[in-house]
Amino acid sequence: MACGGGTDTYAHATALLRRLADRYVIRAALSVMLGQPVEEQVSAALEKLPAVMARAGQIERAVVDLAETVLLSHRQGETFATVVTDTDERGSRIQLRDVPVVARIIDTGLRPGSALNVRLAGIDTAHRLLRFAPI
Repeated sequence: MACGGGTDTYAHATALLRRLADRYVIRAALSVMLGQPVEEQVSAALEKLPAVMARAGQIERAVVDLAETVLLSHRQGETFATVVTDTDERGSRIQLRDVPVVARIIDTGLRPGSALNVRLAGIDTAHRLLRFAPI
């Protein structure tokens, strides 16, 4: 995500969330490698880790969503070239070509790899939502 000078701070802050899992996995692997039992606190942490990392992923996604809405906050009504990255029952995921933003549109007739022009139809920074409409 390119947001100027804030990129380094963002990467540094979220890297800590990803390293949380590494800390316990490395400690467990070291114990196994040395033929020692895995410490009780490490085992307990590993049991809780999936829920913690799921929450960390939600937090990271919320941060990215907020950054995307702020980045586009002054561009409502503009047209953007996109490419469809995937589709499912909820519609299509699109990647804007000239701005580091990934969003969804409600359109199930598209295929991954399709080029599509969209208009930024709505922005809700408080809820971290962007609404795009196909043109």
